[in-house]
Amino acid sequence: MGPTKMTKKDQKDSISATQNSKLKRTVTPKASAALAAALREGPHPGEAPPRSGPTRGAPTAVCAEGESFISRNLNTPDVVVMQHQDSPVPTQASNGSMTSLIPPPRSVSASQVLPTNNAEPDMSISQLYSLLKGGQDNIKESIISIRKEMSEQVDSLRREFEHKIDDSHKEIQAEVTAFHENFKSRITNIETTMAAQDNEFHSFIIKNIEESTVESDLDQVNNMISNGLGLKDSSMKVVKTSRKPKRTGAKYPGIIVAQVKNKDSKSQILSKKRALKQNDLYKNVYIEDFISPDLKKVNDNLHTVLKAVGKENNFIMRNGRFLQRNNNPQRLNTNTQ
Repeated sequence: MGPTKMTKKDQKDSISATQNSKLKRTVTPKASAALAAALREGPHPGEAPPRSGPTRGAPTAVCAEGESFISRNLNTPDVVVMQHQDSPVPTQASNGSMTSLIPPPRSVSASQVLPTNNAEPDMSISQLYSLLKGGQDNIKESIISIRKEMSEQVDSLRREFEHKIDDSHKEIQAEVTAFHENFKSRITNIETTMAAQDNEFHSFIIKNIEESTVESDLDQVNNMISNGLGLKDSSMKVVKTSRKPKRTGAKYPGIIVAQVKNKDSKSQILSKKRALKQNDLYKNVYIEDFISPDLKKVNDNLHTVLKAVGKENNFIMRNGRFLQRNNNPQRLNTNTQ
């Protein structure tokens, strides 16, 4: 649809009204009607405006109020161009025909392009850049803050973990040390006990050897074994002796506890002890097996029991053992070793 055409009658009425300084509103179509006509010429709502191809002439609405005309520019559905007519009065040509009321279209500036919607003016590039720059700075600050907080938390967790590990290590070390000391003490006690038992197993008792100021007890015992028992081998020598104190009022000297290297040597000495009776120098010397204090207590208690039942005369103690008095003596063994 092209520009709205005016009939000759409409033109005459318009001229007459202008000359009489009166403008009839019924003569000139309303601007809204012209605008509606221009909008009807463009694409329907909801349709995408064509952007390709040659630009066609924009539809124009004429005879708007104030001698203006309205047109759609660049074939867009959202931009309408309004142009004002500088000369509102039509003139008559020399040949008597009426000239056109619509002047040639003028160039339209960007300020005359009016958007049909109520959107706010577009943001400038500098403002948009400032906004983006501010957002970027905020993001950077947030990332730095998060990293710092995470680093502090990691450091705190590491310190706490190291502290717990150190405490656990100290506790374990203390337990290991206590266990080691306890184990060492037990080993020492076992060694002491074993050594004492070995001493008991390798020891025997010698009675009635007088004390001498010239000769030591060790030399007297070895001379007795060599000369009295006839055991000349070096393995039979006593390696250690200790004399018990003489009891107050006793006529016999204190007993001697002698120790040899092994149990076999002790057994041979005990088996040869009867040979002392054949030697005038050692006929009053007696050799007996060593009895530990605990075993001695047991024997004393057993002797007390036998005495209480009236049978103490039926048994005799030899080498720490109770033996029954008969032709075939039975041993009452109280040696718990």
